Amino acid sequence: MFWLLACGFQPIRHEDRASAWLEFHDDLDQAVADASEWGLDLNLAMERDTHGMDRFRTVCALAEQHDVGLKVWPLLPTEEGYWPNQGNTAEFAEWTWELVDVARDDCDNLDGVVVDMEMPYDRAMALQEMIDEGASDIEVASFLVETIDEEGFEQARQDYEELTLALQEEGLRVHLTTLPMIADDLADGDETLALAFWTPVQDISWDIASVQVYRSFFQSTLASSLEDPTQEFTSGLVTSYAETMVEHFGDAAALDLGTTGAVGIGVEAGLSEEELQSDLAAALAFVSPDHIAIYSLEGLDEHDDPAASLRLPAPHAPEPDAATLEIRDVYATLDALRDD
Repeated sequence: MFWLLACGFQPIRHEDRASAWLEFHDDLDQAVADASEWGLDLNLAMERDTHGMDRFRTVCALAEQHDVGLKVWPLLPTEEGYWPNQGNTAEFAEWTWELVDVARDDCDNLDGVVVDMEMPYDRAMALQEMIDEGASDIEVASFLVETIDEEGFEQARQDYEELTLALQEEGLRVHLTTLPMIADDLADGDETLALAFWTPVQDISWDIASVQVYRSFFQSTLASSLEDPTQEFTSGLVTSYAETMVEHFGDAAALDLGTTGAVGIGVEAGLSEEELQSDLAAALAFVSPDHIAIYSLEGLDEHDDPAASLRLPAPHAPEPDAATLEIRDVYATLDALRDD
């Protein structure tokens, strides 16, 4: 391993910094300069057929210039699922290795690769439409379980484990980020929700494993599933998921916070400065700053003072709120339906 680090990748890494997701920003010079000024490292989206390698090389050079740590975040065209999942392992691995090949020559400060494990894009859009139209829990569960393919799921798990180990042999860290409800699948010994969402995440050698605890997304999109849709999610949402992640992933546990603004697929609202500060305090009660990722850098442009929004507060973990407990019970119910 020493030889790989000495002669291969020599990453920039800051244990005292969170990172931010960079997906849509067109002004790369400004984006990396902002990250440096605000004390952030970056996870750079690279969508095949949309983002050319010049984008990757440019951000690599800028990150080195500004002392910003960098992970590459491979994505696929929407017709191939966009996010890595059970259905596109070969395409994702091929694109990832193309990026790593470029990084060997032009980005030797690269820290790692993000595996953003989510359900296929077309199914995610169909599911969101069902939720928006008021589908019942039973209807949602039926939609999710009808395409479960356990053999394909197990093969995908093997494929992602092989990819992870191979990337680690290159000296790169592998960072899983996945849907929050997958954490609700961890307690009962089965993988019903992971199977339903096509997201194999257990028993893979991730260096970092995070869930997307986007409080503004829960409020704007998932509150409609609550008995009282006017209930508010607080930073107790972060506390609740942090406890689960640490219990199951130990030192690898991480959290994604946000959203910071109305930027991204399916994102309608962002957190205020005070809300983001509160979520950061809750996360820091469980994980170190470098195991916190904020979605997104672009959304921070909507804040009057991004630096103030991002300062690292004293750790403080509030109790899970009623809305969080109820929505997690909903996911637990969905998880149990297949066993009934």
